[in-house]
Amino acid sequence: MTIGRYWFVKKQPVPNDVPVMGSFEAWSRTLGGVLHTAGGEGFLENSAALYEKAITYSGLWAAFLEVWHDTYDDTPVAASKVADDVDGNPRLREALPDEFSLMDENLSRKLGRAFGKHSGVRYGEAGYYLAKGGSHAGTARWSVHRASDEGAVSSSGRPKL
Repeated sequence: MTIGRYWFVKKQPVPNDVPVMGSFEAWSRTLGGVLHTAGGEGFLENSAALYEKAITYSGLWAAFLEVWHDTYDDTPVAASKVADDVDGNPRLREALPDEFSLMDENLSRKLGRAFGKHSGVRYGEAGYYLAKGGSHAGTARWSVHRASDEGAVSSSGRPKL
């Protein structure tokens, strides 16, 4: 609050070299001005590196969800099943995002939490996304769908999400 108030007292200066982020121009200028006025340097200098990291992260999930879809189609499965199948399915194991370790005894729990966080987020050109497919005995079931399949009919004759 004090730093923001100081920026207002100084008549909201914004240096000419403040980097601007796409549709966040007003936010970039405001925060860049506040930080510059307070003596901060390097605002958004790491944005290119963060963007590259985000692209890589997104690509890992797109690959994993594509292999999942190839493995289970749109059948809902528990995170524990995915964790168990990672051992026996080389494609699934290789596609597992780097944030998970096969040696982790809590892999299924961590996968389940991650599935909840990534639910509904579309990845890759095909728009693969996780959807909660109900639960059985208190365990959530997850399925992967393609945005390009929406409105299509699955092999079971049920409409796909």
